[in-house]
Amino acid sequence: MKKLYSFIILLVCIFQFSIAQDLENSSFENWEDFFDVNGNFLYEEPSDYWATNNLVSTINSETGPFVTRETERVQEGNSALKLVSGYLTGFGGGLPVGALCGVGEFNLNFADQFKSYAPGMPFTAQPETLTGYFIYEPVDIEDEGTIIKDACEIYTYLTKFSNNKRDTLAVAYYSTEDTFSDFQYLEIPFEYFSTEIPDSMFTVFAASKLAAPPLYYAGIGSTLIVDNFSFDYNVGISTPVVPLYEINVFPNPTSNFITFKFEENKNFELSIFNTEGKLITKTNISIVNNTIDTSCFSEGNYFYTINEQGKTVAGGQFLVKH
Repeated sequence: MKKLYSFIILLVCIFQFSIAQDLENSSFENWEDFFDVNGNFLYEEPSDYWATNNLVSTINSETGPFVTRETERVQEGNSALKLVSGYLTGFGGGLPVGALCGVGEFNLNFADQFKSYAPGMPFTAQPETLTGYFIYEPVDIEDEGTIIKDACEIYTYLTKFSNNKRDTLAVAYYSTEDTFSDFQYLEIPFEYFSTEIPDSMFTVFAASKLAAPPLYYAGIGSTLIVDNFSFDYNVGISTPVVPLYEINVFPNPTSNFITFKFEENKNFELSIFNTEGKLITKTNISIVNNTIDTSCFSEGNYFYTINEQGKTVAGGQFLVKH
């Protein structure tokens, strides 16, 4: 039982010190003007928290910015973010450019334009979902007589620098090629690959998914409008310092099965995770003795949580040995 208490206390520490953070200026009300060295206006961007690839448009004076402020089709407030893929004029008739806006910095790299965007801001929270509103009106791509559907992308990555490399801890990802001319509510769940606390986050809106290598395609005129995006946290989770219910878990270590025994019949949700934070199984249980088949589990430690009506009421760990 001592191990069970220790695990619950560890969970409490994780929730206490993983303070909720949100996207800045995610309603896109605040914008900043950018000028050339002679003081001529170039374009505007939604504050220095967000970066766009508008700098690419300044290579040729005939090309306008790809990311602009939208003031007519707005979900709430006075403005939204509008991304329209287009041509960089010249280059033998034009170079397709997918409109992009993301958390981080954009410094034009002429050798490889796709290394121009440096994503990321400090971030140490663990949100449950990425939510917001979007409009998408794609334009088909024609490649030597073949019609290719364009698609947008909306995503967030949570990362951590460890052992001289940056590890991805969680992803919330959405893409569609469908047309939505009215605002659609979007709720993108995070998939966690680790229980570690991140140190960085980047969120990206892209009007043309195929503009990235290796295809370099963009539907000229594909339009993505986004507004009021934010991170949602499961504030209903209240992990107790001690379990609210007495649970006997046996055998531990186990090989082919493990039983969760409760004092009385209750409607619980049981979730089992591996040490990387990946959900292995989730099931509803309602009787005193509940047996789970572990014969197909790889050898190693596993963690479990017991939830009742969205609230964590117990948890622990067990070892599988074959």
